[in-house]
Amino acid sequence: MLISEKITLFIALWMIVVFFVTINVMLEIFFVLIFIGLLVVKVFTDRFTLTSLKFRMNIIIFVFLIVFIFLIAKKIISFLSI
Repeated sequence: MLISEKITLFIALWMIVVFFVTINVMLEIFFVLIFIGLLVVKVFTDRFTLTSLKFRMNIIIFVFLIVFIFLIAKKIISFLSI
C-alpha cells in the first residue's frame, strides 16, 4: 500500500469518526476538527510524501483554512452584534 493511499485512508477514517462524534453538535465543530486532523496528518507525513502529494494536501488545507476563517468571522460578527 502506497503512502498516499494510507494518508487518504486515515483522513477518510478521521472524517467518519469526527462525523459520528459531532453528529448532534454544530457543523462548525465538524469542520474545525477535520481541519485540525488535516494539519496533523500534514505535519507527521511531510518528510515521507512526494511534492505532488504535498501540493494537493496544501490546496485542501488552504480550502479548509478559508472555511475556518469564515466560521471565525461569523462567530465574531454574531458576538459583536449582541
